[in-house]
Amino acid sequence: MGRRVLIVDDSGSSRHRTRLAVEALGHSVEEADDGRGGLEVCEQSEERFDLIICDFNMPRLTGLEMVERVRRLPGYANTPIFILSADFNPDLRRRGKAARVNAWLRKPLSRESLVACVNRALVGEEGAA
Repeated sequence: MGRRVLIVDDSGSSRHRTRLAVEALGHSVEEADDGRGGLEVCEQSEERFDLIICDFNMPRLTGLEMVERVRRLPGYANTPIFILSADFNPDLRRRGKAARVNAWLRKPLSRESLVACVNRALVGEEGAA
């Protein structure tokens, strides 16, 4: 059975490519176009998301700020969250680790690395290989 995945990115084309890859794995996808919107979707959703994939550099709330706030919501303390970024500086990675970001994926995003990370994050919940 597919899982619920939230994709948060201010780039429509990036959201679309990520959506296609995740849906091809059989998961359902919801989208938000910035960090504040992603946080609001999590707050207002009747069911929690099983995975969140968000861009780092977004207006209103960065991906990292969104992750920090989402982690405080009921049910999201252990939800897998991936950050997409072209910036891999050590300070950001340390802040991401402190916020419990599960994976940093390099932009431009490789479909293969995204699929591998999504499968790894959701396999444990599904108990399948």
